Amino acid sequence: MTTAIITGSTKGIGKSTAIALAKNGFNVVICSRNQKQVEQTVNEINSLANTKGLAIGYKCDTSKPSDVENLVKLAIDKFGKIDVLINNAGIAFYKKMIDITFDDWSNTININLTGCFLFCKYVLPYMIKNNSGTIINISSGAGKMGFPKLSAYCASLG
Repeated sequence: MTTAIITGSTKGIGKSTAIALAKNGFNVVICSRNQKQVEQTVNEINSLANTKGLAIGYKCDTSKPSDVENLVKLAIDKFGKIDVLINNAGIAFYKKMIDITFDDWSNTININLTGCFLFCKYVLPYMIKNNSGTIINISSGAGKMGFPKLSAYCASLG
């Protein structure tokens, strides 16, 4: 069975992607910074009548190397391989540039950009070992064209 890790998979595009993949026979690894949302999403996917894959979850801050490494190890221990990585986690602060704090900036860059790097870094050795794998990095048009009050978000995607 094919295994996919989807970051930011308790809401929106990530959750919809995880559900669609599970319905199509993928084992999915759900992750988010919110443990309750992780558990709810895993339970929702595993309770769907037409789901062919299995969902497991892990609370993970994509900006923390130890969290990412632990999630990847969990996926390998449970499923033996990682076939697909979907880097979807992201945050945005809707503020004028002059009002963005350093913490806002750092959190945006660390989750949207560093998180993508970390997941690739820790997943790639397994994909290389298996001579197979797909990495999909979800982005936004905001990385190509700026939007008012989204400067940190746009910069993190460029």
